[in-house]
Amino acid sequence: MKRTLKCLIVLSVASGFSVIPVQNIQGQENHFYARGDIGGQWTLDTRVERFFGEPLPPGTKVRFEPGFRLGFTGGYYVTDWFSAEAQTGVMANRVDWIGGASRVDEVYFANVPFLLNARFQCPAKCRVTPYIGGGLGGSASVIDANHLVIGSTRMHGSDSTVVFAYQAFGGFRCRINEHMGVGIEYRYFATTDPEWRA
Repeated sequence: MKRTLKCLIVLSVASGFSVIPVQNIQGQENHFYARGDIGGQWTLDTRVERFFGEPLPPGTKVRFEPGFRLGFTGGYYVTDWFSAEAQTGVMANRVDWIGGASRVDEVYFANVPFLLNARFQCPAKCRVTPYIGGGLGGSASVIDANHLVIGSTRMHGSDSTVVFAYQAFGGFRCRINEHMGVGIEYRYFATTDPEWRA
């Protein structure tokens, strides 16, 4: 239940801090590379149609607090301007408010994506390299609540489901040396509508 999401977050944070300082972003001549990233995320207000089978008034929305993101990517330089990648990680937000809810107590929403990406970058002849890309795959969408009450329905515990996911991203990478770099990136991530069962 609630322990599941907390355990997932703790393991991801621990893995992220152990991987990021020793990340090995290799030059194109070696073809393979690995990358870790950490940052914040902002989830848009989301429309809710049903709460565990109970229809909700049209326009009912969920508002989220700013959250965090950890990502892990392994890739292969097919050419000096194109890479194929596999990516996973965790993105989580606390629910701030739900329309019509009489109680929202420690409710969290998270996604654990597994995506295949295509990444296009300028050939690494400069210290700063811009790039763009996109990906397709799936995501485990997790909801976890200490107490959530909407109408006559109560939720306590957690559930997850797998949904189709896609993303687009772009950013800049600054090369520190032949094996390491740092960068800044904007990522748009979306999924199809998840459905959970009590």
